[in-house]
Amino acid sequence: MFALGDEPVGVRVTPYHKPTCIRKILNALEPDEAQTIRETQFGKLVEIADNPSFSGRFGRFLLSRQLKVAKKHEVRFPFAGKPVRFSLREFALVSGLNCRSYPPHSKKKSKKNISEKPYWGELFGSMTEVPVSYVITMLKKKTVSDKDTRIKYALLALLCAVILPTSHNPRILPQHAEKIKCMDEFILPQHVSDKDTRIKFQLPTIVRLKKS
Repeated sequence: MFALGDEPVGVRVTPYHKPTCIRKILNALEPDEAQTIRETQFGKLVEIADNPSFSGRFGRFLLSRQLKVAKKHEVRFPFAGKPVRFSLREFALVSGLNCRSYPPHSKKKSKKNISEKPYWGELFGSMTEVPVSYVITMLKKKTVSDKDTRIKYALLALLCAVILPTSHNPRILPQHAEKIKCMDEFILPQHVSDKDTRIKFQLPTIVRLKKS
C-alpha cells in the first residue's frame, strides 16, 4: 500500500515477494542478532514468518468477495457471515510498518559532499550486483563478523526480498544501501502504537448485515 504519487518504480510485491526469505535470513543470524531484528519495525514481519504460511488461494477468495464501500482506503469482505474491515490501520497493526502520511517533499537541493564515497563500497566492495541469496550466504558463513554490518545485511535483505522486491531474483539496491549507513535513521519507530495514529485510524468494527 503506497501513497498516490509515491509508488516505487518496478516494485511488484504480490508476484515477487519472497516470504520464505524471512526464515532463511533469521536462520543465518546469531540469536542476539535475530532478536535485534525482532525489535525493529520489521518485527511484525518476523512474527508472520513464525506462523503458518498464508494461503494465496484463501486471500484471493476474500478479495473476490469484497463488499462495496464508500471509503477509498479500506476493504470489507464477508467472513463467517459478517463484514470484516481491513484498512490502512489494520495493515499497520499486522505488518508493524510505518503507515503515517509521507512528509512533505523538501524543495531544497541536497548538499551532499561530492568527495564522500558511496556506502555501497564499504558494504560490498567492488561488487556491482548483490543478490539477496548471496547476502544470506555471507551471513550463514560469517564472512563478516561485525554485528552492526551483519544486521545491516539482514535488514537490506528483508527490504529487498520481502517489502520492496523488484524481481523474482531480488537484489540489494544501491539507494537502500546508502540509506542504511545510519542504521538509527533507517530503523523507523513503530508509529502504529502512537496515540495520534490510533485517533487517525478508527478502531475496527464489525457491521451486522441486514436481512433482505
